[in-house]
Amino acid sequence: MIKHILNFIDSAVFYSAVLFLLYTTFKQDFVNIKPNLYLLFYTFLILYKGLPSAVSGVVVYSFFYYYIFGNLPLTSLLYEYLTFGLVSVFFHFLFSNRLNYQKERADLLADKLNEVLREFYILKVSYEQVAKKYVLHMPLRDILQSISKDILNSSTVNRRDYLFDRLRDILFDEFSVKSFAIYDAEQNLLFKTEKYEEIDDVLLNEVFNRLKTVPSIVKAADVKVEKEGFLAAIPVIRDKDLEMVLVIQRMDFKAYNLENLQLIAIVLSYIYHMFIEDKYVYFTECTPDFNGSIKAAMELMKSLGIKSYLVYIENKGLTKEVFEDIYEYISRRTRTLDKICIDKDKIMVLLFLTELAGTERYIEKIRSDIEKNFVPQVLEHLSFKIVPLTFVEEKSYAVSG
Repeated sequence: MIKHILNFIDSAVFYSAVLFLLYTTFKQDFVNIKPNLYLLFYTFLILYKGLPSAVSGVVVYSFFYYYIFGNLPLTSLLYEYLTFGLVSVFFHFLFSNRLNYQKERADLLADKLNEVLREFYILKVSYEQVAKKYVLHMPLRDILQSISKDILNSSTVNRRDYLFDRLRDILFDEFSVKSFAIYDAEQNLLFKTEKYEEIDDVLLNEVFNRLKTVPSIVKAADVKVEKEGFLAAIPVIRDKDLEMVLVIQRMDFKAYNLENLQLIAIVLSYIYHMFIEDKYVYFTECTPDFNGSIKAAMELMKSLGIKSYLVYIENKGLTKEVFEDIYEYISRRTRTLDKICIDKDKIMVLLFLTELAGTERYIEKIRSDIEKNFVPQVLEHLSFKIVPLTFVEEKSYAVSG
């Protein structure tokens, strides 16, 4: 209502100014001007302001005309101003509705755009977090493959020091660790980085006592002793005994999470069981690398619950030459981290860090590849089994020809 009153007053002031200018310029002849300038302004203003402007224009014109001529121009009011006023009000209504519709549509689109931009920003932030968590460091298998290749190609005499240096590079580059140290089970210091500051004996005793009781990752929040300079301790377990402990002192805050600590534990356990500890012999016909990988996989399964499986392919009537050809064919398609061994009438493939579903897919692929590259009857003389590593440890399959 107030808006209409203000429009009426604004229009009245405008009409009064127009009539005053017309009267000043043309005197009493302003009513006979062709074209009717007042009617033109009257129409334009109604199209802009609507009904209040139409009423205001008629009222102002009537008062002005009556003041000058002493009577009312009923003919012009009825036939010109009221007619043009009604038509202009109608078009103003149409234009206003159209403009309101366009405005509401634009506002809706703007809201949707802002919503999409907010979602996009959230997605961008989430992606950056995922990238920092997963993409910025190498996949676990690639890290372990890199270690294995480096060690096998290394000619260094002191393998343990070389391994610790390699571990330092991995922790610095891939997990944003700033300083750490490695202790044996008796709390003797085996290795430390330059920026590592030896921690308090009370804290170290507390950490080791906890690890010997519950051999799992210990974080700073788990330790009762309130001392600075300790973030986490990661144990290496062999046959339920504590063998080695990696103590992380400083680490990038964004990288300090349980998942990264578990990945570090896998890398540490792999290095220890593959290259540091004495080798176990499960299959006498297989290489130390194969047996060491089985031991590493077993300990990872025990300490961290990470499963690996052994695929057991047995010869059921093929000639030695054909069976060896199959071994060579499978060997060429075996990933670096996985290990393969042939023991007379048995082929064993260790699928390192591979779940049961992945192992089943591997067997399906091998069977399909053999069927395509050898005569179809070959598969009839091959037996495929998935062997859990617990069976190997129990010597169920730890035999040689």
